[in-house]
Amino acid sequence: MAALASLPSGSAAVGLARINQSEKRKAVCRNSRGLEMHWQALTIRSPLVVRSNYDVFLNFRGEDTRDGFTDHLYNKLVDAKFSVFKDDSDLLAKRIVLGIFEAIKNSKIAIPIISKNYGDSKWCLNELHQIMDCRRQQGQVVLPIFYDVDVSDVREQRGEFGKGFRKLAKHHSPEQVEKWKEALRSVTRIKGCSLREDADGRQGQLEEMVFKTVSSILRRPWIERIPMFRKYSLTALASLQFPHRECM
Repeated sequence: MAALASLPSGSAAVGLARINQSEKRKAVCRNSRGLEMHWQALTIRSPLVVRSNYDVFLNFRGEDTRDGFTDHLYNKLVDAKFSVFKDDSDLLAKRIVLGIFEAIKNSKIAIPIISKNYGDSKWCLNELHQIMDCRRQQGQVVLPIFYDVDVSDVREQRGEFGKGFRKLAKHHSPEQVEKWKEALRSVTRIKGCSLREDADGRQGQLEEMVFKTVSSILRRPWIERIPMFRKYSLTALASLQFPHRECM
C-alpha cells in the first residue's frame, strides 16, 4: 500500500510524462547539435558541403601532390580570394559522388593535376570524365597540368602512368575503361602546362604560371561576364595562356 501511495495521481502522471517527453526532445536536440558540430568540424577539413559555385576545381592524385604542389597552389589561389574546391581522396567527401560532380559542374575552371599515379585512381578518372563532359556540354575551362609525367604517356597510357592504369583496368568493365581512356586522350589535346617542358622541373615556376593563368581568366573585363560572351572569352583566354598546342 505504501508503494501504491507513492505513485503519482492521474494528472501528476500526465505531467510527469510531458516532462519526460520534453527532456527526450531536449536530449535529441543536444545530440543533433552535437552531430551538426561534428559535421561542421569535418567540413573545415574537407569540402563535405558543396557550394552553389566555385572559381576553381582541383582534381589530383593525393599521394603524388597533396602535400606539395596541390597544397601550395590551393593556398595561393585562396589567398587571392578565389573560391576553390580541393578534392581530397582520403576524406568522406570523396564518397559523395553526386556532390563531387555537382562541384565540378558549378566550377568556372577545372584543373586536373595529372601525375604518375593518377591513372590508378578510379576517383581521379571518374572526375576527369565528368570534367571533360562539362567542357563539351557547357564550355567549362579546363587547364590540365602534367606533373612530372609525359603528355604522350598519359595519352597512350604508357610508362609508369600506363602501368598503374592497366592494373586498375583489370577490375572494371571494358565500357568504363574506354570512358577513362577517352577522357585521358581528350585532356591531352587541350593546351596545358608541363612541369618538365614548361617549367624546367621547377615547381614554384609552375605554380606561378598556373596562378597567373587563373587570375587572368577570372579577373576579366565586365563585358566578358555577360553569358553570351562567357564561353568564348574564357576559352580564348585559356588558349592564350598555356603553352601546349593542340594534339591531334
